[in-house]
Amino acid sequence: VDWYLFGILIYEMLLGDPPFYSKNEVELINNIMSAPLKLPSTLAKTTKSLLTGLLERNPSTRIGSGPRGAEEIKEHAFFAEIDWNCVQKK
Repeated sequence: VDWYLFGILIYEMLLGDPPFYSKNEVELINNIMSAPLKLPSTLAKTTKSLLTGLLERNPSTRIGSGPRGAEEIKEHAFFAEIDWNCVQKK
């Protein structure tokens, strides 16, 4: 699983556009590579924390990329109300 793209998906679902969007392809690439992540002040702290962790450019420090993998993400406060056993059982 690519946790960075998971972060992009969550960002877009919550805010309506991808985080580094530009109609200009060169600008889009530059934004992805180096633009700061902009998060609205209206987002909850837990949401900001999750997005910041998932959209970390350095894969070695990105949430979910350590030895605990998905468990680190599942334990994040953003997902506190999710019963992962129920999700697994569908």
